[in-house]
Amino acid sequence: MDIYIKRLKTRLTMIESKVNRTTNPKEKELIKKQLIDMYDEIKDIRKDIDELESKLKKVASNIKTVSVQNGDKQHVKSFIQAMKVSPVNVLTMIDEGWNRIIKEDYDKAIEILKKTIELSPDEIEATNLLSWALMKKGLYDDAMIFAQKVMIKSPNDPIAHTNMGFIMYKKKNYGEAIECLSKVIHENRNKKATIYSRFYLGLIYLDRGMYIDALEHFKKTIELSPNLYEVYYHMGLTFEMAGNKELAIKSWQKCFNINKYTIWAKKSKEKLRDYNISVE
Repeated sequence: MDIYIKRLKTRLTMIESKVNRTTNPKEKELIKKQLIDMYDEIKDIRKDIDELESKLKKVASNIKTVSVQNGDKQHVKSFIQAMKVSPVNVLTMIDEGWNRIIKEDYDKAIEILKKTIELSPDEIEATNLLSWALMKKGLYDDAMIFAQKVMIKSPNDPIAHTNMGFIMYKKKNYGEAIECLSKVIHENRNKKATIYSRFYLGLIYLDRGMYIDALEHFKKTIELSPNLYEVYYHMGLTFEMAGNKELAIKSWQKCFNINKYTIWAKKSKEKLRDYNISVE
């Protein structure tokens, strides 16, 4: 199943790259068909998982009638508890947690992801996202605890290293931050981790007044993720501090136009107002 899921993820990544490149209407229709076919495959997988889950629960319920030795009771109890949790439900909760992070609703994200981990304590993706939500909320010590938990279980996990890099940056420990983030970029094992590691390195260099290096990382981040609006806001700040007001204004306008309802769009609007430029 793990191999099959990885293949699906690879296919989706390939389709995503085509979406970002293509302008041909016929190719867009082909991509649309590929997405529909993939969605149907995922529906079939969920159906199979639901059937397996139903059978497993029946088996688990029978365990209660079996006499077990004292040393096995906790194991059986844990197994029965695990049977109450649907893999599909856990994945749905993880997706909802990530969507809340994207929408900058960090309180709700934290609530959902904590519940996910209660139901599935070994779920690394949920733990990573909880660390992410906590650090975005400014709770860096709590975020570090969960990043470290992932790194204990999976020492080379790229998202955990990205999170730790951001936390170290916020704690002004630039050396460790750069080390963590550079490792993720060099290994390039996870696209999301690479994107945010690039972005966070840009923030570090911006803080240190190294504007050319900051812009280099921001531009590479945008190449990987053209609609990551937060990057445009900080790119605008970098251009402004470097004395290039024209490009600063363009960056803030781009940030606002991508999604005017985000906190970064509001910040961009305020910066544009300083130059007597209004956006609606």
